[in-house]
Amino acid sequence: MTVTTSFASQVFTSTIPPLTILTDETRVHVVIRIDTDEVYNEYLYPDSDGNIEILDMPGLVTLHVRHRLVADMEVELQEQHVTTGEDGEEDVDDMDFLRMSTKLIYCAALVDVEAGAFCHNNFLTLLQGKKITSLGRLEYLHYIGSEEATVTALYDDDTSATFTATKVGGNDNYSTVDVSPSNFAAEGKTLCAFTVYAGQREQQFELDLANPDVAPVLLFTNSFGCQEIAYCLGTHTVSPEFKFSAAYIGVNKRNYEIEETRTFKADTGVLTYPMAFWLNDLFRSDEVQLLNFKDGEPEPGKMVVITDVKAEYDNNLDTLPRFTFSYEYAQKNHNVLDTARAGRIFDNTFDHTFN
Repeated sequence: MTVTTSFASQVFTSTIPPLTILTDETRVHVVIRIDTDEVYNEYLYPDSDGNIEILDMPGLVTLHVRHRLVADMEVELQEQHVTTGEDGEEDVDDMDFLRMSTKLIYCAALVDVEAGAFCHNNFLTLLQGKKITSLGRLEYLHYIGSEEATVTALYDDDTSATFTATKVGGNDNYSTVDVSPSNFAAEGKTLCAFTVYAGQREQQFELDLANPDVAPVLLFTNSFGCQEIAYCLGTHTVSPEFKFSAAYIGVNKRNYEIEETRTFKADTGVLTYPMAFWLNDLFRSDEVQLLNFKDGEPEPGKMVVITDVKAEYDNNLDTLPRFTFSYEYAQKNHNVLDTARAGRIFDNTFDHTFN
């Protein structure tokens, strides 16, 4: 038995190579385990040239890794020679045996860098540039490993300060740290920018000192299975539609069913090119929910589905990206009273713009 596939020590689920086996025996028993869970167990028979291939390895393992983010994969290959006796019973002789293993990292994107190198040098986000943020916003970063994350903050008086980012989630395989700008504010100074370091990883944040209102705030699962937050700065509108089903009941006509669909339209505001590329991850996410703030504390809200997107931009020097998109509540009942935002029109931040 010859196996032409090899796995690196760390592999993204989106780029697992096909499993290719060459054998001159009857069959190969293939068992694939994710951590301790057996996700595949089959006897595979070669073609006329002795080839066995499992082409869609990502399809086999991705769903099992998604909510773990990081998992160990073990592949066992047992070559077998099978003969049939005169009594019709199969006689099975085990031949070559091979065990292969790797660490899988969930990723829905096709990354042109090996998983080990990417995770060593990057946070688990598609953002490849500065992130624009503002005081009062929540910001989190995720990364493979357990190294301590530090923050260097820059102020308007050309001074700087170093902080240790608070770890707020993760396990032995990955870490989540809170890098919200308010954590690094200093009395009598204005925070202008800060940079987060974790091992070889580096992420820069630049503050929008105008501190604009945001609506909506969306919490979404990115291409690495981690949650990120998108803040929209433009106009936020709501357009309810009603579908009436009526019939004569007795001598009177009545609406026996009223179906309401509330469609919200959001505008991201002007974006930098790195943030425009990153924000596309919101549109491809299948887990999006509103993030509200009650008494200054974040409170995850209703799940929503994005129904329409205009995310077009070009390379002209005099234009900057600006996206608009529509979304609806994921639940069937759209008659929602949001007490966390009582007294406000659309704004779900914790300022007093509409009070």
